[in-house]
Amino acid sequence: MKKNSKPVIFIIIFFLVFVTGILLIAQGLRLKCEELIRERTHLDGKIRSHKINRVSLIASYQMYTAEDVIKKYATGQLGLIENNMESSKKVILKKELIEETEKELKNKYE
Repeated sequence: MKKNSKPVIFIIIFFLVFVTGILLIAQGLRLKCEELIRERTHLDGKIRSHKINRVSLIASYQMYTAEDVIKKYATGQLGLIENNMESSKKVILKKELIEETEKELKNKYE
């Protein structure tokens, strides 16, 4: 070998090792990217199934909290009866009566 050929061989070997390293890194990154895409697809499926489960739970909750279902259970199973009295009764107090009561309480506790 000539004196000048040694540096050229080292440069060629270094270049080949460098290119091989870059190709291996690129292949590793591609594999990692595919793995992450598979994992994301799997997680998207899980999210979809959880959303469907959530919707069915909300529907069940609404079914069990419906007023007619509760009334039917209360009357049939618990033996309760429905109150038919008017719930819109008004209480009317005169302002003078309130002031008079306040004065009496102040005098009593002083």
